[in-house]
Amino acid sequence: MGYFVAYRHTGADPGRLGDLLPAVCESLRERGEEVYCTYFQEEEFKSAGHKPRRIMEHAFEKIEKMGGLFVIIDGEEKSEGMLMEVGYCAAKGLKTVVAKRRGVENTYIPNMADHNFEYTDIEDLKSKVLEDQGI
Repeated sequence: MGYFVAYRHTGADPGRLGDLLPAVCESLRERGEEVYCTYFQEEEFKSAGHKPRRIMEHAFEKIEKMGGLFVIIDGEEKSEGMLMEVGYCAAKGLKTVVAKRRGVENTYIPNMADHNFEYTDIEDLKSKVLEDQGI
């Protein structure tokens, strides 16, 4: 099985994403998981002129291929795309794992997951991804 890595993009700190997403993807790969994350194709999407609908269609195709969704909730702000991805997996019966940063309270997404856990910082997140048996 593999994981499509979901995250909040719009309004997120690019520096934080640049640290967070490669760390998570690398840790999942170290576990032997196949991983896909749209973060690494953002420039390609922009240069091709992809609109949000096309990007979501692409995401759904990749989620289906991976077989699972790994959601990173790193802040209180909502992400419409992430909510659609979680809903897609719920409708399709695909595994969903949620990693929520400790202190983020205004979300019910972890309750929709097959497995969820909290992390304190990127190093803690990496170690939990490597060690957690529910992933």
